[in-house]
Amino acid sequence: MAEEKAKHGSTPVEEGVNVQVLLRCRPLSDKEMAERTPQVITCNEALREVTLFQSAGAKSMSRTFRFDKVFGCDSTQEKLFKQAITPIVNEVMDGFNCTIFAYGQTGTGKTYTMEGGPRESDDGRKLSAQAGVIPRSIKQIFDIIDGNNVDSTVKVSFLELYNEELTDLMAGGQDDDSKKLRAKNIRNRPELNQKISKTTMIKELAAEIERLKVDLVCNREKNGVYLAADRYELGELERVQLRESVKALKAEAEAEEAAKVAAMEALRVAHSAEVETLMASLERKDAEVQDLQDELNRANITIQC
Repeated sequence: MAEEKAKHGSTPVEEGVNVQVLLRCRPLSDKEMAERTPQVITCNEALREVTLFQSAGAKSMSRTFRFDKVFGCDSTQEKLFKQAITPIVNEVMDGFNCTIFAYGQTGTGKTYTMEGGPRESDDGRKLSAQAGVIPRSIKQIFDIIDGNNVDSTVKVSFLELYNEELTDLMAGGQDDDSKKLRAKNIRNRPELNQKISKTTMIKELAAEIERLKVDLVCNREKNGVYLAADRYELGELERVQLRESVKALKAEAEAEEAAKVAAMEALRVAHSAEVETLMASLERKDAEVQDLQDELNRANITIQC
């Protein structure tokens, strides 16, 4: 397995480490700089540490956190991809299932990191310096495929989970021609097909999950003949992005919004029942502890099995 990894240039992952946490700090926006918003976070990439400064009246305090990797405000898209994502894509090409999960509050730069900034061209053949994790990963996958002497098939799905409804953003209608046209449009601007909830009744933050799943299937070549028996899956690369979005203040679909409110009310009732059950259970546990208080005092010896 190590030889296969070396073939794709992947960096060996520390044994026993399946999940790594990376932190990227975005710079202040033009609006924040105009308002003279103070910088409250400092990053030390060498030590993999982030220090958070907080002020409460006349008191100020700081807390330091350590991560597997830290990327400061001046980190570029290319730097983050080469240091953090390239080894993961290589693992995928070696047959492993890998996930890149972007999480953060609204406005922290998740979309920029995963998708990138404005495109320099629409032909898709040239990556701009603003290109994010998704386009760079796809390019790396095809670069590796082009260098292999195999017949390859790449399958892509773009899924959105919104209000407990799963939508394939690349799926068309029943007509095959409609599917082809829709798929082409999604390739150019997939974000244009996302749902936007509009309501005045629910003002909480909603979570969207976008999942780009790439399945790679290759056929080994032997003496110029592709054997079905030699077909195998190379792995699956998933990128998940959580985007917390504030719902707009327009009510356009009253029936849909009423269903949402009813669902939330049912969820609240269910949670209330769970809390009541939990409180009753805690009261029983408290009574049991009171009964065993004499047995658990310092004058006795207790053995926990």
